[in-house]
Amino acid sequence: MSTQFIHLRNHSEFSLVDGLLGIKPMVNRIRDLEMPAVALSDKNNFYGLVKFQKIAHNAGIKPIFGSDLIWFSDQDEGLESPFVITLLAQNQLGYKNLLKLISKAYQQGQTVHGASLRQSWIKAHSEGLIALSGGIEGDIGKALLSDKLPLADDRLQWWKDLFVDRFYLDLQQLNYQMLITKQNFIKTIHVNSSTLISLLDLSSMVGSVLK
Repeated sequence: MSTQFIHLRNHSEFSLVDGLLGIKPMVNRIRDLEMPAVALSDKNNFYGLVKFQKIAHNAGIKPIFGSDLIWFSDQDEGLESPFVITLLAQNQLGYKNLLKLISKAYQQGQTVHGASLRQSWIKAHSEGLIALSGGIEGDIGKALLSDKLPLADDRLQWWKDLFVDRFYLDLQQLNYQMLITKQNFIKTIHVNSSTLISLLDLSSMVGSVLK
């Protein structure tokens, strides 16, 4: 059976800050494209989860539960350098751990950047989760953009040690990321954070801002 493309980073209207995707139009579009599954990875929340699950099941699409989460290194005492990681629930345990992380972010991780995690919290609740590196917003991506290949290498190894075969390096048309991939034999995934369905949605969003 041939491998099918599945969208894993999608921000719906429940993403609050940057999402314009209606869940039903998104799922209908996935069905029209004959894709078997789709993930919802709203920023720092599960607000749209129940609606997403119901609509996806009714459309015969497998729903994948996830979230794009802001986090800080434990060494960043001033909380000055936020990163992003995408966590997807692989199973029931992963779903419960993701719920715990989101709750902890809101209860104990409020910063000027919003609800956020600490790296040690992710480590404590990593079981059952699949991790995507966060692209240019992740710690590896930011190190690569700063030409700090050894640092990017160290950060990549930390995540590989934690998630083993459940960690994927996001590729977003950055040649640097291909270099580190070849050196570390890490699994990669091609992503782009989807926040709208068509260019017509973009025109509507820009028009609303300009009014």
